[in-house]
Amino acid sequence: MAFYFIVKGMSKAKPEKQVGILRPAGAGSEHPGGEGVPRTNQKFHKMITTSTGLAEVEELIPQFSNFVVGPADPEFPTTDFAIIRREGLLALPLQAAFDPLQAADFGEARVAFHRQLRLLKTIGRGSLPAGRIYEGHINALHLIELYGTAAQQTYWAACAKERQHLFGIWNTEFQDGVSIHRISDDEYELAGSKTFCSGAGEVDHMIITGHRMHGTENQGWQMVVVPLERMSQKRIDPSFWHPMGMEASASYKVDFTGIRLQASDLLGGPDDYHLQPAFSGGAVRFAAVHLGGAEALLEHTRRQLRQRDRLDQPYQLHRLGRMAIAVEGGNQWLAGAAGHALYAYNSAEQVIEYANMVRTAISGICQEVMQLTLASIGVQSCMKPNPVEQIIRDLQTYLCQPNPDGALASVGRYVGVADQSVADLWNKETNHE
Repeated sequence: MAFYFIVKGMSKAKPEKQVGILRPAGAGSEHPGGEGVPRTNQKFHKMITTSTGLAEVEELIPQFSNFVVGPADPEFPTTDFAIIRREGLLALPLQAAFDPLQAADFGEARVAFHRQLRLLKTIGRGSLPAGRIYEGHINALHLIELYGTAAQQTYWAACAKERQHLFGIWNTEFQDGVSIHRISDDEYELAGSKTFCSGAGEVDHMIITGHRMHGTENQGWQMVVVPLERMSQKRIDPSFWHPMGMEASASYKVDFTGIRLQASDLLGGPDDYHLQPAFSGGAVRFAAVHLGGAEALLEHTRRQLRQRDRLDQPYQLHRLGRMAIAVEGGNQWLAGAAGHALYAYNSAEQVIEYANMVRTAISGICQEVMQLTLASIGVQSCMKPNPVEQIIRDLQTYLCQPNPDGALASVGRYVGVADQSVADLWNKETNHE
């Protein structure tokens, strides 16, 4: 079994310069704080024994919000997460079958990563708010696996596996952002707020980021893990969140001022969060959830055309065919990402730019599928209680990800200056096998 993690790049001042590589654990792989504790721990992985697979998850989707008659949970996908917890899906990302970092070689890693992306897509098909929160859960567990000490990995894995705890990652902030102040050798105090905190009030362990301060010295952008038990409801500001869609993601503003943490609550070292290629390469995960929303629209469009006996109309068939082609194109992008966006087997640049292509392509696919759904179903797709109305609002809101223009321009720049032929830009899997 081989483990991999990110090695720090040259500069921490500008995240875009922090291009890192991966190497097997054990080759100088100590905790960034310098305690000499290995970052990986096989006990962390052996604890996960559930045998749930993708087929079992697929069978659950008819019970999720997008396919159940009646209004969805308005403030949090409570019903969906009751299913997720009941079926042990919060521990599923820790299975070797879904975790490319546990793979022994490229072939195993590609299969595991593809399975993880398909899992995210499946949850997104059932509910985009649930998919958004579940993607944050996988992202948080991934960061713990990359940067946590052995003791941290063991403890938080047990929280997910044995207690069905939900994890999240909250990085966005406004002017009143978070700072982390050292007040003793083993104690820190937080100040400031985070915004767009998906699952606020429901996430059991939240990774947040902030400026790590030692007196007046800013030591860098630090991750800390805050348990829900240290949060009071009055810290959560729901008035911040009045979106067109994704209301149930509960992406509120949260004030962390005055919360005290121990040194053991710090995850990794300053600026580890921005290390590449993990920072940008993770975009393929939220793109997978987006594609799940497009699949839900295709399924509902097909059902409603059948119910209305419209499948004898050639233009409706054309639209349905175009939707099927678009969604399958998204599936192929995820399959490509499973190989090209693996940290341990590709250059940082290739991972980042392939992820940029995936998020851009799937965003366009989702926009096309939404327009074709509206044209196929007509005004009823804009009216409650038609499930399409909610899915379109959710998907349109969720597609608003940071810096889409920059992501596309970065792909163009990479392709424009690359030395290799166009045919060799992305097609080098055989070198890994």
